[in-house]
Amino acid sequence: MKLNIEIDNITNAEALAIEDFLSTWLWLKEKNMTLWTSFLVDSASGFAPNIKVNGKEPEKYMGDIGWRVAKVGFKDPEGNYLDDDMYMMDSLLIQKNLDSPSKDTEG
Repeated sequence: MKLNIEIDNITNAEALAIEDFLSTWLWLKEKNMTLWTSFLVDSASGFAPNIKVNGKEPEKYMGDIGWRVAKVGFKDPEGNYLDDDMYMMDSLLIQKNLDSPSKDTEG
């Protein structure tokens, strides 16, 4: 499968962050590693991209894959421990739904 992703209305810094994020996926593939990756979306501070996937607005996957929000911990630049919520999407759980759909799964 191939996805054509177009992202407009972003700053130079946001573009660099997105490119680095995608580059990390390729690095993980090269190293044959599994690792959760994340990307900060701060719409309250103006992040307002226009996104098209294969020429249309992206659709949310609605199949039942369990909890999608988790608590994560990290240190800020001053060394203080912080926790925050992170939205997590797991392609392995989606594949499991696609391989064995149940009555309550739209996958």
